[in-house]
Amino acid sequence: QAAETAPAGDAPAAVPVETLTLAPDVFQRVVTLSGSTEALREVDISAKLAGSVERFDHELGDALADGELILSLDLRPFRAAVTQAEAGLLAARAAADKAAKEYERSRELKARDRISDAEMEGAELAKLQSESARLGAEAALTMAKLQLEDAEIRAPFAGRLAFKGVDAHEQIAPGMPVAAVADLSRIVVRGSVAEREAVRLAVDMPARVTVPSLDDETFAGRVRAVGVRANPATRSYDVEILVENPERRLLSGMAARAEIVVDRQPNAMLIPGTAVVEQYGEPVAFVVEDGVARRRGLSLGAASGDRVLVTQGLAAGDRLIVKGQWSVRDGLAVAVTEPTP
Repeated sequence: QAAETAPAGDAPAAVPVETLTLAPDVFQRVVTLSGSTEALREVDISAKLAGSVERFDHELGDALADGELILSLDLRPFRAAVTQAEAGLLAARAAADKAAKEYERSRELKARDRISDAEMEGAELAKLQSESARLGAEAALTMAKLQLEDAEIRAPFAGRLAFKGVDAHEQIAPGMPVAAVADLSRIVVRGSVAEREAVRLAVDMPARVTVPSLDDETFAGRVRAVGVRANPATRSYDVEILVENPERRLLSGMAARAEIVVDRQPNAMLIPGTAVVEQYGEPVAFVVEDGVARRRGLSLGAASGDRVLVTQGLAAGDRLIVKGQWSVRDGLAVAVTEPTP
């Protein structure tokens, strides 16, 4: 759209105006949200056991493979516990085998009335107790092996070390935060939008993410999730934008801005919002035809920046009055002047 000028008329009654010749333009309705980046997967790891840290060979930001060792406690007491549990299980199994044989022998003797009911019951009780002891020994060995595994903390998935809470030779206790692993291959931008914008969003809509700390570099993303319950305090809805991050340029915690196009019309009529005049409660605009102003009733759509979408009332080629519109009326002579800078 380009501003037009025409020689000023000689009639003293002519009102000076500036015009804009209308042409089709692209209208985009954009939902914008501000938020921060987070790793799609990030896990805080706490100690399950008490002990002394023997190894912690990684530093913040180090790459970790899936299952790679992050830290290890002093394993000697846990290995000793496994050995002790194994010995206990061997003894329990031997005792259970012996009790089972004694029970079978007692059954044979009982069948020949060689032992009393009390002796038979004693043999059966001994068998049950020894079997219970064997099961307890097996559970103790399983627990000892689990503790030996828990004494070595490994990466739950491939990623980077996002938090290091201890160093080698430090003592840790159960529940103490010791590490965090973040997978930065995909990033989520979390923000919120008003309800009138939330209803226009849908999963998989393309998004354009801008990161100020990276010199306003932009990244392609997609809507991952749209909340269905408003925050009671702000009446806003949470939105998540998923961004592929193969080069790991995006880090967790960065400020980001996302733009989602929710409506696009390639041959739309957009006019400056200031060109719209309200008369009798209705939006109108004025165009220049044969040196006079002509009133046009308008049907308006959504705004796009400082412009507004006109769905009815104007056409391409119309000379829209964009300055002086408040000083004219239908049929009044006008003089198109040079636009002011």
